Amino acid sequence: MDSDEALARRLQIEEMEAEYARVHAERQEEGTAVFRGNVQAHYNMVHTYEDEMSQAVAISVMPLQLQTAALEACAVSDAMGEQPALAWDDAFAQELLLWFKKDFFTWVNSPPCDSCGSSNTRSSSAVEANAEEAIHKARRTELHRCNECGATIRFPRYNDAVKLLETRRGRCGEWANCFTLCCRAAGLEARLVVDFEDHVWTEYWSPAGGRWVHLDPCEAAYDKPLLYEAGWGKKLSYVIAVGRHGIADVTRRYTRQYEQLLERRVLVQEAWLVEFLRSSSAALRALLPPDHRSLWEEREETERHQLLTGSIQPPSAEIAALPARQTGDAAWLAARGEDGSRVPGAGTADAAATVPPPGTRYRLANDEGLQAVHPLRLCGGAVRASGEHAPGELAAGAFDGQTATKWLDFAGKQGNAWLEYRLPAEHAAAVLAEYALTSANDSPERDPQHVVLEAWIEATEAWVQLDEQRHLAFPRRHHRLLLPLGGEVPPSRRFRLRVVSVADPAAANSVQLACLELLQREEQPQQQQEHDEKPLQEQQQQQQQERKGKQQLQEQKAAAETVAHQLTGLGLHQQQRQPPQEQPQPPPQPLPSPQPQPPQQPQPPPQPQPPLPPASQPAAPLPAVPAPAGASAGAPEQPENPWAALFLGGASG
Repeated sequence: MDSDEALARRLQIEEMEAEYARVHAERQEEGTAVFRGNVQAHYNMVHTYEDEMSQAVAISVMPLQLQTAALEACAVSDAMGEQPALAWDDAFAQELLLWFKKDFFTWVNSPPCDSCGSSNTRSSSAVEANAEEAIHKARRTELHRCNECGATIRFPRYNDAVKLLETRRGRCGEWANCFTLCCRAAGLEARLVVDFEDHVWTEYWSPAGGRWVHLDPCEAAYDKPLLYEAGWGKKLSYVIAVGRHGIADVTRRYTRQYEQLLERRVLVQEAWLVEFLRSSSAALRALLPPDHRSLWEEREETERHQLLTGSIQPPSAEIAALPARQTGDAAWLAARGEDGSRVPGAGTADAAATVPPPGTRYRLANDEGLQAVHPLRLCGGAVRASGEHAPGELAAGAFDGQTATKWLDFAGKQGNAWLEYRLPAEHAAAVLAEYALTSANDSPERDPQHVVLEAWIEATEAWVQLDEQRHLAFPRRHHRLLLPLGGEVPPSRRFRLRVVSVADPAAANSVQLACLELLQREEQPQQQQEHDEKPLQEQQQQQQQERKGKQQLQEQKAAAETVAHQLTGLGLHQQQRQPPQEQPQPPPQPLPSPQPQPPQQPQPPPQPQPPLPPASQPAAPLPAVPAPAGASAGAPEQPENPWAALFLGGASG
């Protein structure tokens, strides 16, 4: 090769490298713009949650029963000796999550027809939002067509959380947007979490746990961060939390495969991402008082340590029980790859099946009214389970006496599901005579086939088996099987039904049961009565006090008879029967004369209150560099929401 040819080749290589560098730089610049724009859009939403009028509207639609339910949950947790006991913030967050999913918001695949009301509609196209829809921050409007009357239905994708309090419907974006506003209005420190693979949810700060806790209102999922990777089968890349006082990369919380995930993080350079998050968070905290700023910096450092060390990871059995996505139709889920089919080993048992999951927290069964109809049925207790499908298929659904409701647990496909019923300590221990199981409304493959009924013995602190059924079969839906217990049955206040296998493990994705009835004996045996009494020493003391009381009563009666006999002999009993003579009443005292009062000073006219800031006040753009040095560090933080005192006593700083 001569020198001219070598020179030409070298120049060609340099041109190719320069072109590659130019294209790479353009892509990086485009990627940073996309990343920054996505975070900015979600911060604009978060900024609106601090508006007092928006929070007031949210408070107005939230029932005060949420507070009562949270207090009840804390009381039950304390009474049942749970460790750690359920804290108020955590109890309220769970109650708010269940209410939002069950009673408030609605998932929309295709909206019903506005003309004929038919739900037989389908998506056809999408257009730009009109002026009326854009007022409520809709940028895009879906068009759906009614298959019955042919009408076109508009479905604007609103980004205004207050408007969503009115419409109460949407998909994951609308759900998380509206739910996070409700969290902030109630006083929870909440933030939006953005999955760059098209999902969004909420996190809140748990003071008792000292960490951020995952909340997905679409699925009513509480503290299940691995739901998307291990349950849905999503391939995550960037998971960014956007809050009022900081922005954080929380991807590590939502994956167990971070090294493989890094290969999919190609939108921006990691060094740029770290600097962007640092500078943005610093700018958002620049105007906070020093003590508040220090608090947020401590939280940030705590979270960074938790994410890097993986100190908060659920047990493998709980991960194995995570379900596929429940919201959305089958075709939509399959197209998005969120139906669980991409999860390795989906539908098969693994080693985790031998380890029972930790279980839900106790909740009151609220079954006291059933005892009037079934006097022998155990009532007045609390229930929990290995898992449950919130919000409508909870453990309590198996004890409400209604076949229309049920308990469902996705851990049942692994053969490690269980359902527990516990009586309070002041309740007499019960001796069971029989129990009954009622099949649920659908999917017979989910019916329990192999079950074990157990009782907890307090003296030995162990579960003992009361009965085992290996080949249960329900001939039809809502069929009730009555199963008698044989042999000697020990008294207990805690009973557990373990589901070892379901009718068709290959086809079932869960276990379900409409009713579990625990029926006690009509007459408790002598040993049961002795078991329910207090310890022997307390019994003896109580009996001694009763004998002493009876003796004193007899002595008082005898003394009264003696006195009556003496009065009769003196004839005083006749005097006692005469009505008493009226005693002269003293003359009424005159009312005191009123004291002269000093003349009242005229009240000054009320001072006009400053107007509330407009709800449409734009959010400050996120910076690309650290906060300017001239920012005032001592400026007061934005005032807290006064309506939050109804729930949590105000939002945290």
